[in-house]
This record gives sequence, C-alpha cells and structure tokens, in this order.
Amino acid sequence: AVVALIAVVLGWRQWSWPARSAGALLLVLTALLAVIGAVTPSPLPAVTLTNLLGGLALLGITAYLLAAQAGPGAAAGAASRMVAVALLLLALQAAAGTMISVRSGGAACEGGCAAVWSAGSAVLWHPLQAGSAEALLHDTRAGAALHIVHRIGAVLLVVAAVLLGAQLRGRVPGRALPLTLGALALCVLLGLLLTASAGSLSLAVAHT
Repeated sequence: AVVALIAVVLGWRQWSWPARSAGALLLVLTALLAVIGAVTPSPLPAVTLTNLLGGLALLGITAYLLAAQAGPGAAAGAASRMVAVALLLLALQAAAGTMISVRSGGAACEGGCAAVWSAGSAVLWHPLQAGSAEALLHDTRAGAALHIVHRIGAVLLVVAAVLLGAQLRGRVPGRALPLTLGALALCVLLGLLLTASAGSLSLAVAHT
C-alpha cells in the first residue's frame, strides 16, 4: 500500500486526467486488497475471487500507467475494443479457473467430462456460497461443469488473442506483443498438459 501511495504521489503532477483516475483506482484497489487480506484464507469464493481479480487489476493499471509515461498516444492507442474484450475474457477465464480450485473440483474430469451439467450446477458459481462442488451437489463429478466452462473460455480467449495480435501487429513497439501472446500460449499448453496428467500439482501451480 505504501509503495502504491508513493508511486501515485510522485507521478500525479506529470499524469494526464485519465492517468490520475487510474492512479486513484490503484490506491482504492490496494486498500481493498489490504482489507480482504485480513480475512484470507476464507471458505467464501468471493474472497478468493477478489484477491485474484484485484491482483490482475493492479497489474493492468500499473501497465497502463507505465505506458502513459511513454506519451499520451501510447496509452490511447492500446485502449481499443479488442483489447477490452481480451482483458474481460482473461478476467473471466481466471475467475473460472479459480472456482475449480475453490470448489475442490480439480479431479472432477479425471475420467472424462461426460456428465457436464447436473441439477443445481449454477450454485457452483455463487460467490457467497461456501463448500466444495461435491458437498453442494452430492455428486463426485459435480465440478465437471466448472471444467467445461473453463475450457470454453480458453478457446474464446485464444481466438480473441489471435485477432488482437493481427490487429496490433506492427503497431506495438518492442517485444511486448510477442511476449504476451507467448505467455498466453504457454498457459494454454500447461492447461492441456494438466488435463492429460490427471491433476499434477506442479503443472497446476505453473498453469496458475
């Protein structure tokens, strides 16, 4: 929190109005995560999701502020609709993966995901409903629905990333674009390996 405050104070005078708004949001998120940290770990999915998505938001805002330092055009050019869609899909994909862990559903698809949706599966996404997938639905394979949603999200995210890469090709200086796409490709590969390895802990950590 102290580091974020110092960074905002030092950069405030040099920043444009959008950058100042981002800096203020950075401080709000930092304070929120500090409060959430006091009740972590928690059986409520909302706490874990807030930690994860808040952390991703901090990274995104920091990247935006760093881009803004290069000039007003750099930050404005990156704020396209495709970028927004890709970031939204990334956040949803991260949330879906987190729910698999929160609901202890990692082993739900070890024998395949044939039984995808069971009665009441929607409760698995309730952020204020504690409990494992098996305990909530009384089915050892109840977490399969979470896996399927996560896999569909991965396909959508890859498609958005490819379209975004084609749109920004030659417009983003340096290696930022190939490194970002490479990191996404590695994450997808680790996810596929994780599926084939029946829940290897090391692969799960690397994928996360």
